[in-house]
Amino acid sequence: MILTNALRSKPVYPMNVLNNKPYSHYLNLRGVKCPLNYVKTKLFLDKIDANDYLYLTVDAGEATESVIKSIETDGNKLIKLEPNHEFNLLTIQKLH
Repeated sequence: MILTNALRSKPVYPMNVLNNKPYSHYLNLRGVKCPLNYVKTKLFLDKIDANDYLYLTVDAGEATESVIKSIETDGNKLIKLEPNHEFNLLTIQKLH
């Protein structure tokens, strides 16, 4: 999935804060209700390689808390949480 910037015609890819390169895996779950946001995250993580990073946008509040708790319970790692007005940006590392 690609982000777009209203001021540019070119797509804007989310940048990986660890190596300053565009993320290869991005999932936008804004507006998705619990527990589907976690289910979709888990299914996406199952498709990517170990040690890859997922950049995830999810609604603030319960949705974010649910996803964080579940990914850590599954043995993955939350690298970064960036709060935004109505949603949060999560950087998740798949560990296995």
